Amino acid sequence: MKAQTIVDIIVNLVFKLKRRFVMFGGLKDKIGGGVLDKLGDNAIDKAVEKFAPALKEHLDKIKSLKASDINDDAKFDSLIITPMLVSVSGASGGATKLIPNFDVRFKTAMLHVRDELIIVDGNNVKLVEDAQARFPKVLIEGFKKSA
Repeated sequence: MKAQTIVDIIVNLVFKLKRRFVMFGGLKDKIGGGVLDKLGDNAIDKAVEKFAPALKEHLDKIKSLKASDINDDAKFDSLIITPMLVSVSGASGGATKLIPNFDVRFKTAMLHVRDELIIVDGNNVKLVEDAQARFPKVLIEGFKKSA
């Protein structure tokens, strides 16, 4: 029997909880929904702590975009959100799959980041003064709004 890490134990616990609550159908919302949401929120906080430094590199790319690319949700998604999502998903080794609706929530969180940290003034695009420092907190806020 191989030794399990804390992460393995948590992953197994989450899967067992999800399986158990799915078996009870409607009771999931009454009993387990809050528990699973809490587990998802904790996982998001941990994921953001781990991946925020790598995602900050993508923030610098934002300054080189046109204002129209920032304001257009579809272009912002294809130029910024999707590459960031690919980076996070690849680096997580599948851990993002443990977070319910991670892809959708990530996109919503990044639109929140855009609204909070990016300034579009005419054709000029820049980040707020403390964008790098605020990024992890704003990203977590965006995930919580998407729940």
